[in-house]
Amino acid sequence: LLGAALFGFWWSLVLVSFASAIGATLAFLFSRFILRDWVQTKFGSRLSAINDGVKKQGSFYLLSLRLIPVFPFFLINLLMGLTPIRA
Repeated sequence: LLGAALFGFWWSLVLVSFASAIGATLAFLFSRFILRDWVQTKFGSRLSAINDGVKKQGSFYLLSLRLIPVFPFFLINLLMGLTPIRA
């Protein structure tokens, strides 16, 4: 709302869209390069079924989780960084 008040609706719509995509990608990459090795060594045996499913149908998993409003987007971004899905 503040962005729309300062820059106008359309300009702030473009800025917020790019900023949210960049923020989601940075959260994904943070969890991929900082947390993934630790999580895989600690919980690797339990996560093997999830990792196999994400390898086969990663986009379906991601789309399904995005459409369920119970899961916050920032949590999905962090958790998907721990899986083998491509950025």
